[in-house]
Amino acid sequence: GSTSVFRATGQFITQAIASKMGRPISSLTAWSLTFLVYLFLFPNHVSNVGFQLSFLISFILIISSRYQWVRALSNFKQLLFYSVLCNTFSIPTLSYHFFEFSSFGILANILLVPIFSVVIFPLIILLLLSSFVLPNKLNILLYISKIIIGIFHQIILAFNQLKNWNYVTGRLPALFYLLLSLLLLKFLLKLENRQLPKISDVLL
Repeated sequence: GSTSVFRATGQFITQAIASKMGRPISSLTAWSLTFLVYLFLFPNHVSNVGFQLSFLISFILIISSRYQWVRALSNFKQLLFYSVLCNTFSIPTLSYHFFEFSSFGILANILLVPIFSVVIFPLIILLLLSSFVLPNKLNILLYISKIIIGIFHQIILAFNQLKNWNYVTGRLPALFYLLLSLLLLKFLLKLENRQLPKISDVLL
């Protein structure tokens, strides 16, 4: 949505300006500045699920990408790691707003992201380049891309309709969300050394 576009663009522009000024900044610093600017411009969006998920997931990715042992993993293992991690951290937000969460995202990332990277994205680049020399009616890549994207869309819808992917939680007590969020934060910190936190850690 617009929040994700604003965040990604804001982070890119912030880092680009800092580099031009000869004072490069980290991804986390750019994320933080973009977060503050967004809150200043749109303070009423703080309760929006799109805002929460966009900044939460990007924060998780930035922090976990700094772990040396994660960088040493193969591409497939990194994809699996980030898919599980992001889906796990999104559970409190999804449960609070939609009263359920789905495990479909993990499978979708593992199956569809590589295919998107190898097939869809290159096709879109070729389509963009060909649009400068060919009209839409003569551009066969336009028809091919519509067919392929349509097939992928139908596959995603079909998988998403399977009820076995969804886990209904209802709106849980606020204390539960607080404890779960603290446990997940502790989990993220422990991951740097490949450790897993105990439930009792949250209370310490």
